[in-house]
Amino acid sequence: MGLLFCDVTPKGVVMGSDSQDIVLIDNGYRIPRRESFRKDKILIAQAGAFKGLLGYVGTESIAGIPARSWLEQFGQSHDTFSLADFCRELANELSRDWSKREFVSGLWIFVAGYEQREPCFWYINNISSHDRRTGFYQGIIRNFTPVNDLEENYIKPKVRDGLTREGVLKNTLFHFRNGIISPFSQIYVAFNDILDALVQSGDPGFKRASTLRWFVFVARQRLEFVKRLYSKKHGIYLKCRAPIAGEVNVYAVNKRGEVFRASKESYQKVR
Repeated sequence: MGLLFCDVTPKGVVMGSDSQDIVLIDNGYRIPRRESFRKDKILIAQAGAFKGLLGYVGTESIAGIPARSWLEQFGQSHDTFSLADFCRELANELSRDWSKREFVSGLWIFVAGYEQREPCFWYINNISSHDRRTGFYQGIIRNFTPVNDLEENYIKPKVRDGLTREGVLKNTLFHFRNGIISPFSQIYVAFNDILDALVQSGDPGFKRASTLRWFVFVARQRLEFVKRLYSKKHGIYLKCRAPIAGEVNVYAVNKRGEVFRASKESYQKVR
């Protein structure tokens, strides 16, 4: 998969990806020779009181089996763990496997949803840094680190600045994305500008909504637009093999831990 994103909104968590296979390497990426465009890279996840989603990008095979299968097996055998212990043990197991097999590929994993109605976003990765100009990753290592990103790096600093936790969560839209993030990051900003222009146009049909369903369909439209740019048939990308391609998969989790999937025409509960 070329791109993985997660939005933590006041109404729920949204996670999406395309289905292109991709391997992240130092200062670049490669597309496996055997292409597969229909793998869903987002799993429903549960860990103790946590209910949500797990998405991955960057490595297509772990311990000799497809990454999705490996992650499903891990989730099933660790579903009684707390979310923090789940993420730490996932990082430990990946570190052991990368060291044993001497892997040199990068892997990002997002874990997002709700634990006792509190929003959560963790990531686990083995990447030290990235080039802001190109968006490519640097310093791929064999040790994975689990990070409670939403809580430690976004909520706590704002609370220390005098805001309440409730105020931060109610009034902030958090965006997380990894994989082939350029030009998605630039398009993300431009897409939001277009939405603002439509809302301010005076056309009553373009009122800004605030439901989880609205956030999901906006996220899907944005990713579909990016994928279309890379399309050999419909887009403007000149290389024969694009890093973003295949199926678009977008899911949402509400505060009750219910999971929904959005297709082009529908929005259905899957758990």
